[in-house]
Amino acid sequence: MTLARRVAWNTIAQAAARGGTLALAVLVTVLLTRHLGVSGYGVYVTVTVYVPFFALFFDSGVTTLVVRSLSTDPKRTDLFREALGLRLVLAFPVAALAYGLAWALYGGAGDAAIRQGIAIALPIILFSSVASTLSALFQARLQMDRVAGAEIAGQIVGAGLIVAVVAGGGSLNEVIAAVVAGVFVYALLLAVLAARETSIVPIVRPAAWAALLRQALPLGLALMISAIYFRADAFLLSILKGSHAVGIYGVAYRLLEALIAFPGFFYISVFPLLSQAYARRDLDNLREVTQRAFDLLVLAAVPVVVGTIVAAPEIVSALAGPRFHAAVTPLRIVIVGGGLFFVSGLLTYVLIAIERQVLLLWTGLATLTFNVALNLVLIPSYSYNAAASVATASELLGLVVLLFLARRYAGYVPALDVSLKAALAGAAMVPALLVTPSNLAALVVVGAVVYGAVLMLLRTHRSLELRELLGAGR
Repeated sequence: MTLARRVAWNTIAQAAARGGTLALAVLVTVLLTRHLGVSGYGVYVTVTVYVPFFALFFDSGVTTLVVRSLSTDPKRTDLFREALGLRLVLAFPVAALAYGLAWALYGGAGDAAIRQGIAIALPIILFSSVASTLSALFQARLQMDRVAGAEIAGQIVGAGLIVAVVAGGGSLNEVIAAVVAGVFVYALLLAVLAARETSIVPIVRPAAWAALLRQALPLGLALMISAIYFRADAFLLSILKGSHAVGIYGVAYRLLEALIAFPGFFYISVFPLLSQAYARRDLDNLREVTQRAFDLLVLAAVPVVVGTIVAAPEIVSALAGPRFHAAVTPLRIVIVGGGLFFVSGLLTYVLIAIERQVLLLWTGLATLTFNVALNLVLIPSYSYNAAASVATASELLGLVVLLFLARRYAGYVPALDVSLKAALAGAAMVPALLVTPSNLAALVVVGAVVYGAVLMLLRTHRSLELRELLGAGR
């Protein structure tokens, strides 16, 4: 299979998996908001944001570094096995740290449910660490269909167990245990698939670990800061306003989290092409790949943002029911930030590909400082609406800085021909949706038809030049 077809297949496979994941996430949200209530759902969101954060936080940039190294030198499987050993060893002290901090952050008598949930969820740190390292092997080889299959299988197991728990009137702790089981299945399947490709026996080599950490540290710090920034609003909301506020915000937060996973699979497929272009010092090709990816991401983001803003009441009603109606406003706010993330995530990978990850550290620090400061000031008075507004404002700030850095160090300035056509098509959606009956299915169909029809009338497909995106495969 040519490189171009592999990229296309990886993208399609991951898109299908993400579609399945989104459907399962919607199912879980519908069940749990009704089964647990606002405060109980708030505890669930707090636990399932807090624990996975530590697995991501202590990635230390190792996974991305392994992908970049294997993309340019496929024989470096020793580096992959060293990284696997490092992540396994780190998982246990990280889990202990996560539990200890939980007592400091949620030590009150009313926080017992959160502490219990965190204790049950701690194995996620180990399983996620293993899974992310194993996925690096497939990402570098453009075999992300394997990862997609394992991920959807794990999601099905987790969702199936949650359905069983809810049907049996089970407790919140049983729900969290079901989530842990799903992550375990995901990691186990990846291990089985990776073992067919190469040895996955971890290499215990402390000197190599130290060198790996030193090399990955700048990127790792940037990713750590990004992890904090993306979750800071939910963390601070849980501490400053309690589980009820997190429950309301959690509906918007979970939907956003599921949606922004979609551009993530696209970055993963494009990143090896960006790395290879830079390794050849072919900046023209790097900019071409970036532009075509930028166009596709904008085309995907516009209908998501416009449609969600207009249909937010129907979306919240379908997901969570009338008790969560207050989630409409934060959903409308955070979806704008989600649309900005579609593009900012791509520019982040461009800077990593051209080995400017240190710049991401300073960008992340500035954005994190801005985010936390505003949240601390505004959340006590404006609760979840403040958290949503600060999240979107922070995303805008980060995007502006990333555009500047991409221009300076990669010579990339986005062409806006396709973006303008997407904006016109998005604007055409608004009146069409406003006159459509308040039915979510009808709104989705009408929005998609109008958006697609306007894009066709504007001959947008002729502007995409998709061959340029896959040109590295020719």
